Amino acid sequence: MSRSFNGTTDVITYTDVAGLALAEPFTMAAVVNTSSIAAGRRTIISDGDRGVANCGWQFNMSAANLDFTAIGLWGGAATATTALATNTWYGVAVTKPTAGTSMTFYRFTFSTQAVASEVVNMFNSGQNAGTRIAKIGAMHNTSIDTELWSGNIARVGVWMGQVLTATDLTAWWTCGLAQPHALT
Repeated sequence: MSRSFNGTTDVITYTDVAGLALAEPFTMAAVVNTSSIAAGRRTIISDGDRGVANCGWQFNMSAANLDFTAIGLWGGAATATTALATNTWYGVAVTKPTAGTSMTFYRFTFSTQAVASEVVNMFNSGQNAGTRIAKIGAMHNTSIDTELWSGNIARVGVWMGQVLTATDLTAWWTCGLAQPHALT
């Protein structure tokens, strides 16, 4: 089962979420199916400090590529070159170990059961640990929802303090299913 997002108004918001302040190591993952490829970002999941504007992180699609952006105290961005296609189910993830500046992006294609990965350099992290707001399908912003997702999101996971392997991620993405199904 998945949730459909229309790219203009649909968003899921969780307030007062504990444990989402960005800390190394980490893993963020989702099962997605985009209905459009366009310039700019479309956010899968984001987090921000409830009391501080422009302080948080987002796991996105930028054009057709996976992208991770950190905003605020230490900012930075990393974009993978492996593209996603429309109307195709993918398991996607980004991981960051404790040491170094590299992040790994993963893309699992349900139709072929294949995993691709790419290492991209970014930054060293650390972030305000205030009261958090998490959003699925939009960028956290203190006033309006922006960079909205267009398509389906079937599953989202965030692991602060843990880097999942490709094997762990594949098991999490599939949960024994051949492919997610949209709600009707």
